Amino acid sequence: MVAWSLALSASPVPGTVVFDEPGNAVCYATASGDVRALRLYDGRDVVLARGFTDVRGVAFTTDGLGLFVAEPSAVLLVPRDGGLRAEAQTVHTPAAEIVAVANGQDPATLLMLTTDGRLHSVDPATGAGAELSDAFDHPLALTPGPEPGTVVVLEDTSPGRRLRVLDLGTGTARPPQPVAAGAGAVVAAAATYPAVLAVDTVTGTSEIIGLGGQPPTAGPDFGARVIGAARWHSVLVALTADAAEARDWGLPPSSIELRVPLAPAWLSGYVRCEAELGAAGLQPADVELTVEEGADAGFVSAGLEPDQGDGVHRFVVGAARQPGEFTLVCRLRSDGQVLATARFRVVAHWPDDDTGPGVALTGKQEVFVKGSWGAVPPARRTSTPCPRPGSGACSWCRCSSRAPASRRRS
Repeated sequence: MVAWSLALSASPVPGTVVFDEPGNAVCYATASGDVRALRLYDGRDVVLARGFTDVRGVAFTTDGLGLFVAEPSAVLLVPRDGGLRAEAQTVHTPAAEIVAVANGQDPATLLMLTTDGRLHSVDPATGAGAELSDAFDHPLALTPGPEPGTVVVLEDTSPGRRLRVLDLGTGTARPPQPVAAGAGAVVAAAATYPAVLAVDTVTGTSEIIGLGGQPPTAGPDFGARVIGAARWHSVLVALTADAAEARDWGLPPSSIELRVPLAPAWLSGYVRCEAELGAAGLQPADVELTVEEGADAGFVSAGLEPDQGDGVHRFVVGAARQPGEFTLVCRLRSDGQVLATARFRVVAHWPDDDTGPGVALTGKQEVFVKGSWGAVPPARRTSTPCPRPGSGACSWCRCSSRAPASRRRS
């Protein structure tokens, strides 16, 4: 299983971990009242908002500019660029204490779970709330379901715990499904059937719970006590007290190590990858590297990286013009045997406003001679083509500027 570990700047609190797709970050709240974001593409841990008390959940506005932060008695709206609790707008105040909030499958709707076992929808534009169900017993957490129009709620029915699936269209709660007694976080799983990943927050183990009667199967073992979990495509991210442990789950066993970065590519961008061929006695000419989904998903560059003599084949995968998760496969040329499989991810929104993404230039390129600076041919140019905006008509480009008399053309 492919794994990455990223350091956290602060310890998260339970129930607040959520993935922010446009920001390519795992967001979480801290005991000090900060809402933070750990960016997967560069490992930076930044503050989004400050000053809250006993945060119960975090969700996002549809435009990506704001955060919904749930305290026990209210859902609040605050800007996500360092907003303060004192500046927050109250969106909704429920009758009972809030357990958790989440963005619904419809991103314009908030889901809110309260201690009296009720699930509500909240309209962020008006603050109006509507009860969806009162069927839950000691609710602990919720996640939008893997099936359209469903929500999955984790209940504490001591000494055990269980999952309940609610069909939003009918308001019907399905029969409960037992999970491990230490389960404390749930997230929709990336499986071939409707399923939920339930993480035992005490042991760090997890299991995949099929919602259609499939037997539970073992999920990733994060190796430490887990506070919360989130998912980005097939990457499962568990937050411990001091780190984010990411696992690319569900890949078949490999004969060689095929390394792909956790950071995404941008549309028409690229990622640098590595294959440990030397340890298997292989050369680059012995293998074929392809993007399984075809040219519409990406391609492996024919360019050769310098050989560093360490048995590692370094190459570049170019992304195509569609976002998503795609599969890189390494095969033996001689018989087509699959040696290794890895995944790379492509985003349509680059998450860093300060540093732009890398872009791969492909196909035939034309070289253009750089033209003269300014709008005036060099032979006719004054030393200052447009020296004083607003002082009259420029002699050359008519831009409402006039050169001083000493430099004006006769």
